[in-house]
Amino acid sequence: MSPGKAWNVINGGGYDDNNSPEWNDDTMWSGSSFLNPPAGDIHNDREKPEVVAPAVGIWSYLNGSLSLSGNGTSLAAPQVAGLSALLQNRDSELSACQSPRKPSSWLLQHITSSTIYNSQVSGYAYEDLKDGAGGINADLADQVAQTKGYDPADCYSSCWWAERFTDSDFSDYSEKYYTFHVSEPSLIRVAIAWWANVDTPNSYYSSSWLATDLDLRINDPDGQPVDQAASLSWDNNYEIGEFFARQTGQYTIRIYKSPVSGAINESVNDLGTALVMIPMPNSAYLPLVIR
Repeated sequence: MSPGKAWNVINGGGYDDNNSPEWNDDTMWSGSSFLNPPAGDIHNDREKPEVVAPAVGIWSYLNGSLSLSGNGTSLAAPQVAGLSALLQNRDSELSACQSPRKPSSWLLQHITSSTIYNSQVSGYAYEDLKDGAGGINADLADQVAQTKGYDPADCYSSCWWAERFTDSDFSDYSEKYYTFHVSEPSLIRVAIAWWANVDTPNSYYSSSWLATDLDLRINDPDGQPVDQAASLSWDNNYEIGEFFARQTGQYTIRIYKSPVSGAINESVNDLGTALVMIPMPNSAYLPLVIR
């Protein structure tokens, strides 16, 4: 009934950029809904909205002239939709002309990986993050879309991977791996997303959960887990990890398939993984808090 609770969509909330190029004065717009869905999520850690965009003092055209200014998430959402369209134009593999599973999950990881404005992106939190994964950044999303990684080759810059998996090649309790190489200290942000098939296992719970639950972890060049980059939510069909990589060398993205007791048997799904890499000299100015 409420579109803000829908699965396999990207919901856009709104923030106020105070009409300035600076990020340290950004605040959430008071009319942007953010309470996580209270029903239908057995573990109560599903995050809505996924992202936010400017929603205050947005000018638009009326009868051919730039003459109408307004506030609202109705003005933020088209920016997210426009970014999605531009990304599909950048890489036809993201096109909605293909199976609807692919662009939904692959666009989600492109957009959420490149939203660098907020401080807490780990799926650990059982709280309402007003800005979801953060504010959209079209430049970074476009950088990701321009380079597709091919396993097992390293990525040496922002890039993305995509694959279809089945129960036979990605079973419960197993992991998939991607690697990337950091040549200088950098801000790293990784997002994974997959298609959400939702099931109600039995009448006792009157709740639903994902048929497939994936978790995200990252290992440093020494093979040690980067704790702040782990994202282990239950009820989201995406996970996001962010950290400063001060050590150079090869890092490993680990995607773990957690068993879901009583869920429907899902034989096939589509997984998207996106990496944003910003060298430290260029990332020093980036804010980690906009709330």
